[in-house]
Amino acid sequence: KDEADRLEALIGDLLDLSRLESDTAPLARQDVDLLELVSDVVERLRPQADKKAIVPEIRIPPGLPAVPVDRDMFGQALMNLLDNAIKYTPSGGHVWVEARKVAADYIEISVADDGPGIPSEHVPRIFERFYRVDKARSRAEGGTGLGLAIVRHIVQRHQGSVRVESRLGKGSRFIITLPLHPEETPLPEWEG
Repeated sequence: KDEADRLEALIGDLLDLSRLESDTAPLARQDVDLLELVSDVVERLRPQADKKAIVPEIRIPPGLPAVPVDRDMFGQALMNLLDNAIKYTPSGGHVWVEARKVAADYIEISVADDGPGIPSEHVPRIFERFYRVDKARSRAEGGTGLGLAIVRHIVQRHQGSVRVESRLGKGSRFIITLPLHPEETPLPEWEG
């Protein structure tokens, strides 16, 4: 059953990634309240967090502008990042989501944890398809190796950028920057 579940997850992630890479249709953008979207994602992941005694914190200030995103697609990106943060943070650890306005026309959303962190030699490749920092642990946790590649493609489709900051033994922070006025921002070049 575990192997069948893993295969089903892999097929689902491959289909998602294929759709993201080949889809040129416009996004179904709507102005989304980040606090509401993040709260929904956290609730969906509550069973996994509860099993590890992790209470995800939402640190989003009131009055933050709504972001023009495809709600379902961008929700999937947040889901992947939060799922990873919970999955790789030890029991009783901390996971949090922050958002803030940066410059005049951008929103920055970060998903952070105080887990084991990512060795610096792996950081440049972390968003590649099937790349895993710790292959044995990732497989045991049920990951497909496609979650962060999917996040990158979703963020790029929204004309944004994603990066990671990490320190061994201190945790990781995945930071998404999105334009508030994407129609005025040129589309990014696709990366491998």
